[in-house]
Amino acid sequence: MEELELIAKRKYKDVIIIDDADIMTKRAEFKGCGDYKPFTYDWSSITIENIKRKINWKINHILVRFDSYKLLVLTNLSIFELMQMLVTREMRKIYWR
Repeated sequence: MEELELIAKRKYKDVIIIDDADIMTKRAEFKGCGDYKPFTYDWSSITIENIKRKINWKINHILVRFDSYKLLVLTNLSIFELMQMLVTREMRKIYWR
């Protein structure tokens, strides 16, 4: 969440991808698997509302959830600019991964 506060101060058009969005608002223990060691994660305070608050939500910010585990946050963009991005090959690679 600290990273979002820094991003909020920028005047640039940013594309922020939050991975593992399916564990937002949750706290659980991961028992480990293969090379991954057991750990406890606590995303209980990470909510859409808190993300919006951290980035000083404005009318030119866009939030899209996709793939059930990714959250796309676009700052300082118009809907038209978002549509332009979605039709470019680079954005399609990110979006459809």
